[in-house]
Amino acid sequence: MKKFLLCFSFLLGGCLLLIHPAGANMLDDIGMPVSRNPELNKIYQTAEINGQEVYVGPKGASHEYLRKDAPERIVQIAYNAWNQQISDGFGEPAQIFTVPYVEHKGWLYFSVWDLAGNDPEIWRVKKGQWEQIRPAGYGGGFVGTSNMAVIGDYVYYSIFGGAGGAQVWRTNGSTTEQVGADGFGDANNDRGRFLGRHEGYTYIGFDNDVSGGELWRSRNGNNWTQVNADGFNGANNEGIIHEIVEYNGYYYASTLNDTTGTEIWRSANGTSWSRVSTNGFGDADNDRSDLYVHNGRLYASTRNTTDGFEIWRTKGGTNWTNKMTGGFGNPFNFQGQLVSVDGRLYVSTLNYVNKAGMWRTKKAKSWKEITPSGMNANDVCTTVNSVNGQAMFSTINWIEGTKIWFYSKKNDEWERYNEDGMNGDPDNDWAIQIVPRKKYIFTGLENFTTAAQVWRLNFSPGPITDLEILNNTKTEVVLKWKAPGGQDRDHYVIKRYKEPLTEENWHLAKLVDNEKKPRKRNANQKKYIKDMPTKGTYYFGIKTLDSNGIESALSNVPVAIRNLEVDNIKAKRATLKWSEDKNAQSYNVQIRTEDDQKLKTWKDVTTLEKQTPQGWLDPDTNYKFRVRSVNWNGETEAWSPYKTFATLPE
Repeated sequence: MKKFLLCFSFLLGGCLLLIHPAGANMLDDIGMPVSRNPELNKIYQTAEINGQEVYVGPKGASHEYLRKDAPERIVQIAYNAWNQQISDGFGEPAQIFTVPYVEHKGWLYFSVWDLAGNDPEIWRVKKGQWEQIRPAGYGGGFVGTSNMAVIGDYVYYSIFGGAGGAQVWRTNGSTTEQVGADGFGDANNDRGRFLGRHEGYTYIGFDNDVSGGELWRSRNGNNWTQVNADGFNGANNEGIIHEIVEYNGYYYASTLNDTTGTEIWRSANGTSWSRVSTNGFGDADNDRSDLYVHNGRLYASTRNTTDGFEIWRTKGGTNWTNKMTGGFGNPFNFQGQLVSVDGRLYVSTLNYVNKAGMWRTKKAKSWKEITPSGMNANDVCTTVNSVNGQAMFSTINWIEGTKIWFYSKKNDEWERYNEDGMNGDPDNDWAIQIVPRKKYIFTGLENFTTAAQVWRLNFSPGPITDLEILNNTKTEVVLKWKAPGGQDRDHYVIKRYKEPLTEENWHLAKLVDNEKKPRKRNANQKKYIKDMPTKGTYYFGIKTLDSNGIESALSNVPVAIRNLEVDNIKAKRATLKWSEDKNAQSYNVQIRTEDDQKLKTWKDVTTLEKQTPQGWLDPDTNYKFRVRSVNWNGETEAWSPYKTFATLPE
């Protein structure tokens, strides 16, 4: 039996398992011509799509498929849209592991692990151009980067494995420097993990198997302060292992504790912590717990290598209810990863013995197993991601190579999205993290034989990045944007919601339109929305969908109003004011003439007002201005609606 080959398509959305019986003459067996194209008459495999047998032409840039029940219908499908982006291991065979972590100012940053002790490398890519970040030197002995984060103008990363403890570095792409002392003063502090940014502070946790894990925070990335007692007053809490989660006015952190079991702590201010769960939820074998908020509840998924992992849930934050135990009936399912996608909670399992799996629920009243039928016992672990509002996951497979699956909401089923090991290489055993970037998806592959690889998928359709409110009255809103790119842009879905839209609450938003068609790329488009409620604040968002229902990322979400005001109006100057955005690092302010001619855009404004220079405006003239926020990742939010004003006569 010939090794199976996997093909997939954005157009058809089919999952093909192609098997060729050795020695069979497929054309003679079929007894019918397959295509008018003579090159595609060389049939060598059969496949099944949605229950229909089809005949497949030779491997190439594209295939043609002929359905047995409809010989006149030929469907074309792209064979493989994944492409390797850079040489194995970035040219170093000892670099076996690479992860795409963060995006900053258009650059996607990758960390690389080096098992030869040559110190980890940092690479970044923008528009196909790769650059290596080269610091002066780490001091030797470091293995890899445990985490990355964006704070202001810098990408911060932590490296581990050195004798003096973890080091924290930052780079703006041109300069790279260490922040703080090795191990932040404790050589036993290793594996620094950035645990999120909350109310202007970035948190980092260090593993420490001597005195207990430490939690530090910083507002500016330069000055760091420890905000917990070592190990939360217990050396058995060796690390803070999961991103800090905000829930109902508190911050929640979970610990690694392989002695008495994982603990969960919370704080109202980030500095004073109290314990809300202890002793591994009653089982010391539950040595760690990952936290996740889904549909207004806080979930904890444990790790348990004895009896299988467990899932617990709380509403108030202190009383926990068990929602699953025993690894969904398989004790070898020792850990579960949770991701909330489109109102459903997905759980992927880690299992080194007899096949990983996938489960799904809405409210955790019941669980539905949705493990793809194409997975087998060699797929021992899964990593689930939320990619453009849909679930995508990869498997660890040391025999056949990593597999990537995509959940099609249109067909309510999983579809394969890669060939085994990307290019049929079984040594590409894990697509570690899947990161969407506008028109592409990036992933880094683990490979212990020929070194790590980076692959990119041409993913369509593209998202809308310039959505704005052009005008609004009490009952009507006009939205404006430019048509995005992408190969298969079928229609838009436009929604509104009473809160800022995110991927997590998109399914709750009210549908406004799902029939509008995209125009030519970069063409201006408008949507007139009438019969709006007369009271309330609403946020609008758009997704682009292809013909199979695959969604783009959510558009930028325009804020309905920022309470713009104009004060101290004179003949030749004025003071522009606006309300605070708590997530903003700075603001951009733009002023125009009444006929829409741009006069000036001020960037990096850190106050809540901007005074125009004396004599800069003309007397007795109409102007308008608008404001947008810049968050701590350096990303710009949507422009506010315009505020008009007139200068005084001279």
